[in-house]
Amino acid sequence: MPRIPDLNPDQVADPELAERLRKQIAEHGHATGSTGLLARRPSVARAWSGVFAGIAESGLLERPLRHLVNRRVAMTVGCGY
Repeated sequence: MPRIPDLNPDQVADPELAERLRKQIAEHGHATGSTGLLARRPSVARAWSGVFAGIAESGLLERPLRHLVNRRVAMTVGCGY
């Protein structure tokens, strides 16, 4: 199945999003989640980021549990985490 390649930070016009990509690549060796893909549409990337920030800030899930949920979802959809 064809895949849309992630953008690298030098291809991203939005400075904040480009910096986020640089940090992810420095920390993990690659863009995490769908950040590199969503970088093609910065407004969507910011909105998607806001969803996860809202979940993180809500306090409904403790950080260790959030990470476990992320891993389980990734496994379920066949995404290497």
